[in-house]
Amino acid sequence: MTTDKRTLNEVAESFGLRSEELLTEGYTHYWKVKRDFTPQEWSKIKAEAHRLIDAAKADGITIKGGDGTSAPEISDKEIWINGDDKGDKSHETFTLSKSKDDNFCKTARKPYDAYVVSLLAFAKKIAPDAISVSSNGGPSAIQKVL
Repeated sequence: MTTDKRTLNEVAESFGLRSEELLTEGYTHYWKVKRDFTPQEWSKIKAEAHRLIDAAKADGITIKGGDGTSAPEISDKEIWINGDDKGDKSHETFTLSKSKDDNFCKTARKPYDAYVVSLLAFAKKIAPDAISVSSNGGPSAIQKVL
């Protein structure tokens, strides 16, 4: 059996990445909305989504719409956000639906990750039978940080 003795930087470069990108590129959160959120639950989730935008801003994190350039969208059907495209602070779009859904979002640990995990933790807290949440960062990755 041979052992690959390349450094992390060499492996990353072979993929056209920096070493820190190799460690974060696949960082993903998963959630499943198992039943529609009730109107009361969704109202609380939307209010928290708005509050988190302000909390993120206070921490120097800009939350944009799913395309990374427009305003965040918080509607009666879904929440659609991303990080800011300026300065490479966006990655994959985060969409939380009021209705049954199976979804994931790779944040690459970019700043908007704090918003994503905080909102998922809040949704799980107020409607534990409606949503299941996991992360390849482990159970401790999904917690309210804003």
